[in-house]
Amino acid sequence: MGGKSYYCDYCCCFMKNDINVRKLHNAGMLHTAAKVTYMQRFENPAQILKKERLKKPCRRFFSGYCQFQLFCNYGHYSPEDIKRLEKIGNESAKKRSS
Repeated sequence: MGGKSYYCDYCCCFMKNDINVRKLHNAGMLHTAAKVTYMQRFENPAQILKKERLKKPCRRFFSGYCQFQLFCNYGHYSPEDIKRLEKIGNESAKKRSS
């Protein structure tokens, strides 16, 4: 296995091609956050809207920075973002019904 390296697509980094190193990396907080961020791009806007409507706005995020980022229990979408999601959801529903 000498010199071979493994590339993590989520984190855009190289590491030693060893199962223990990869397992440790995949269990890490940075990898988990990068993976969730990547997967959110493919999530249905209606599902995102449903989740975000249940959350209260995050004071930390709107005052500058929230250390919890994707794992925060509060919403990081502004009212304008919510309206955009509603518009996208309505447009996709119209396309499906046509």
